[in-house]
Amino acid sequence: MAQKVNLDIAQTLNITSRRGDTFNLAITLKDAAGAALQLVTDGYEFVMQVRTSAFADGADGIVLSTAAHVPAGATGNDIFVGTIENMMVEDAVGVNIDNNGVATIKISDTTMSELPSGRYVYDLQYIASDVHTTILTGSFVVNEDVSEYFVA
Repeated sequence: MAQKVNLDIAQTLNITSRRGDTFNLAITLKDAAGAALQLVTDGYEFVMQVRTSAFADGADGIVLSTAAHVPAGATGNDIFVGTIENMMVEDAVGVNIDNNGVATIKISDTTMSELPSGRYVYDLQYIASDVHTTILTGSFVVNEDVSEYFVA
């Protein structure tokens, strides 16, 4: 009798964005019974990184990362562009996660304008009670933009 177990619960979500535009993606997370996760109450933390390749580890190939999870040496390399806002409760700025299971990924237009158009890979993980779980993975495509915003 064949037996196997698959602990990889990550879903594929391919993302296409536009260079220079504000990136704002809200994701609703639910448990197996369909109830919204209590992200604030249960102390969830999120990690997201965008890389040139899934095989580029450490500082190599990193393009974007949540601010608290930038690998050592990344900020000095020629590829690293900037940070994704940390997904946690931010009373002064607004709520990036809530108790309705919503986690919002935010990347500023300034950071997106520095990101060269092209094809990248990403994943999104959550950390709850010291358990790391990758929930999303896929391509992260950045289309070129034409207009540039200048303050007169």
